Amino acid sequence: MCADVGDAADVAAALEGARHIMVERAAEDAELVGAIREKFWAQGTLGSAPWSQDVAKSAAAQNFRDYFGFSESLQTMPSHRVLAVLRGEKERSLP
Repeated sequence: MCADVGDAADVAAALEGARHIMVERAAEDAELVGAIREKFWAQGTLGSAPWSQDVAKSAAAQNFRDYFGFSESLQTMPSHRVLAVLRGEKERSLP
């Protein structure tokens, strides 16, 4: 049952493969995905900050300066604010 210490890479690869299988199975379970989605929207928080000070100073990032150091509950956050943060992430101004 125990692997040889020399097989550490093989053990790590096997564990990584098992993780991928478990994630795939969970993703295919519609009931589980729905429950996670509901929990996420009910209790989740969205936060953002600039990637770095250099990025924060860029002209493109200034469009998202209101969201530097930002955090808010998803339950109370208006949809336009969620979309703005996601747009800032897509444009690589926010992580």
